[in-house]
Amino acid sequence: MVLVVLSALAALPASAGRASGSAETSQQTRQAGPPEGGCIIEVIPVVFGSYDVNSPAPLDSYSTLTFNCSPIPGEGRVPHVRIEIGAGSSGMIGQRRMQGPGGFVNYNLYLDAVRQVIWGDGSQGSQTFELDSPQPNQDHVVPIYGRVPPMQAVSQGHYDDALTVTILF
Repeated sequence: MVLVVLSALAALPASAGRASGSAETSQQTRQAGPPEGGCIIEVIPVVFGSYDVNSPAPLDSYSTLTFNCSPIPGEGRVPHVRIEIGAGSSGMIGQRRMQGPGGFVNYNLYLDAVRQVIWGDGSQGSQTFELDSPQPNQDHVVPIYGRVPPMQAVSQGHYDDALTVTILF
């Protein structure tokens, strides 16, 4: 049996300090540039595609997140950026879940290509993306690695999850 699964990430522009947003749309519209002393973030959804419930191999996917921050007024620089990804509908960063007609499908998002470091908010064994002194007014592209573990007994259908992406600077 084959089913289609999809995980969507979206974010809203951030202003000075801490801001977050979430959406169930496939992509956030990008602004012309970040506000003064603020950041914008664009997330391309992580799409897993068709999942074979009988396959012994995990289903991996890849996407990107792009951020651009303007200098903090009076400082002329962006000192530090941290990006967190929330738990989604499961409420558990350690094991995220996409929901659909047959219940749920476990998956997760990672900071590394070997899919060992869970991208989260620093809780439940997860880590955040962090960058010291990013170049201001420049796009910074960060990979997002996704994985659906094998052999999950779920019904055919569309499965998705909406997550909150938070940028702190």
